[in-house]
Amino acid sequence: MTLRTLGRWTTPFYDDIAWMGLGLFSSGADTRALRKISRILGEAIDPAHGALPWSVGSDLYNAPANAPGAAVLALTGHRAEAVALAGWMASTLDDEATGLVRDGVEHGVVRSELWTYNQGATIGLELLLGEAALGDDADPAWRHVRRARELILAVERWCAADDGLFPAAGGGDGGLFAGILARYLAEAAAEFADSDDPGSERAAAAARRLVRRNADALWDARRDGLFPADPRRSAAAAGDDLDLSVQLGAWITLEAAASLERGLTS
Repeated sequence: MTLRTLGRWTTPFYDDIAWMGLGLFSSGADTRALRKISRILGEAIDPAHGALPWSVGSDLYNAPANAPGAAVLALTGHRAEAVALAGWMASTLDDEATGLVRDGVEHGVVRSELWTYNQGATIGLELLLGEAALGDDADPAWRHVRRARELILAVERWCAADDGLFPAAGGGDGGLFAGILARYLAEAAAEFADSDDPGSERAAAAARRLVRRNADALWDARRDGLFPADPRRSAAAAGDDLDLSVQLGAWITLEAAASLERGLTS
């Protein structure tokens, strides 16, 4: 990757920088680069908005940058900043009608698009921030557990009319969106697995249903080694289905489903 990017580890896009940071953290490699990424993200928070812009010079403050960006900050010892970003998302982007996370705010106007990516990344962030409070609803961090649970149930309602299938997002970056949601739903199911709290049990059951439903649909729609960008149809050797992101997104979903059977996530 370093060769492909001419030795640079960063780009003008803070969502891409954040995902690189999460990848480095997961691999345990190159802590110097991870510290640099954390510093870049922390310094990029716009005090006038209390949020990360999507990219350098952008007036779009969105969930794709703020959810993974906050996660990197939390993992690198900057919990207060991460909590503040999560709070900004909850107060600014949460849609009262659906309970889902809207895309962002641009030029002071909320962009109302709903993407699977934003739901998944936010569930992952809230699980991370609430991890220490999982068994203690008196802990101030419990609000993060509650928000993760509410988002999971909101996603299930969102998908109910389509038999539990996630909305498709095409190829390109969109090919990864459903996989990101599936991954963090599986993580939530694992986190809540041993809980005797009824709310956590409901959220865990919903998460398992969603992951399995979408993994099964992808598997059934595969053709000649390819998975479809939209599991409502069979895969084809053309268009979005040929994008690496689509195939990777499908495998992330299948891996999430497999983790439910193993009782772990990767």
